[in-house]
Amino acid sequence: MAAARDYLQLFAYLLIFTSCCGMLKASSERIRLADGSKTDGRVELFHNGTWGTICDDSWDNYDAKVVCRMLGLSDGTAFTKAWFSQGKGEIFMSEVQCLGSELSIWECPFKREHFCSHREDASVVCSERRNGSNIITTTETPKVLNTGNGSGVRLVGGDNNTHGRVEVFHEGIWGTICDDWWDVRNAIVVCRMIGFSTGKEHKPTPGDGPIWLDDVKCKGWEEKISDCDRKNWGDHDCFHNEDAGVICQ
Repeated sequence: MAAARDYLQLFAYLLIFTSCCGMLKASSERIRLADGSKTDGRVELFHNGTWGTICDDSWDNYDAKVVCRMLGLSDGTAFTKAWFSQGKGEIFMSEVQCLGSELSIWECPFKREHFCSHREDASVVCSERRNGSNIITTTETPKVLNTGNGSGVRLVGGDNNTHGRVEVFHEGIWGTICDDWWDVRNAIVVCRMIGFSTGKEHKPTPGDGPIWLDDVKCKGWEEKISDCDRKNWGDHDCFHNEDAGVICQ
């Protein structure tokens, strides 16, 4: 009975939403990621002979998962506020409400009317499919900065050098950082170390080797990640599925 009630509630929700807002049927389900890479970027749709964007109102990981599936990729992390820069042209969708199981973003309820600007363009970060598993691979040499004290930081596991798992060099060995207390201020410090202006936290693929840092609490102005409040080197209670990552810009 509970399952039937849930189904009826979902059906009623879809009926109400589509009656007021509609589900736009795409004549050609063309989609691309702009100003990023083959696995991340601003989401752009081709409709009525032109490319346009999606407003980030209500944009979440369920929507991102559907976009990534359309591109032949997997997983899906949603980013908002024109994370991969602002697009141009029309904004085709707003308040997209995917369940995550749809084969196309066009199947999801959404609003056609909006009060958005391109400062609110929606973006995604996807993972590549390799041999039936979800793996983000590195196609470029990890971006590394050797600091004055001989330690360094690099990003590993992303498909370009703007995002990936954060690894630090200590006592001659590369190791990871636990994501306890990991936030945007920590990401900004890491990204500045490797030459970017800002950054945001990211869930990467797990690494291996030592976990060098834990409970990192940067204020955002530090020159090095090791300058932030943290536990001593090698002191942690984490596993590699808790490795910290960043996306830099």
